[in-house]
Amino acid sequence: MLGDQFIGFQEDQMLDTIYLIISLLFCIYYILFGLRKYIK
Repeated sequence: MLGDQFIGFQEDQMLDTIYLIISLLFCIYYILFGLRKYIK
């Protein structure tokens, strides 16, 4: 039972990391899009 909880915790951590990476990519995309607007 303890092992199952540990595996579930690892999966949750991986999901949090994936969400963090996706949100960072969106932030970078919006920043680049905004900079392109200002440059042109």
